Amino acid sequence: MHIGLSNVSVEQLNAALEVAPIISVQNRMNVFDRSSTDVLHRCEKMGITFLSYSPLSGMGQAGRIGENRVLSRIANNHGVSPQQVALAWLLQRSPVILPIPGASKSRNIVDFAHSVKVTLTSHEMAELNAITD
Repeated sequence: MHIGLSNVSVEQLNAALEVAPIISVQNRMNVFDRSSTDVLHRCEKMGITFLSYSPLSGMGQAGRIGENRVLSRIANNHGVSPQQVALAWLLQRSPVILPIPGASKSRNIVDFAHSVKVTLTSHEMAELNAITD
């Protein structure tokens, strides 16, 4: 049996861990929404997979990523899309993060898959970490 949780706080995760082993947590996280950072840190400590939903800011908001100057500049430097940079940021942020972007077009799925090949510098990671909107 495998148990995963969704939309939990650290307190809820800790309570669940007292009852059964937890293998994954699915919470929202992206370059604009880091409200689950404390949950991510707990998952890192426990070796629990953190499934980042809405890694591109959610339905209808992915364009917002392309409008961000920092994301666009870094994407241009790497010859990739700003969306790929946003996914690469998540992947490089923690070894337990697995972004789960939704896609209705096969070309977007392929584009998103290529984000694993984007290697951001520590300076770029710091710039992306500093994005507030």
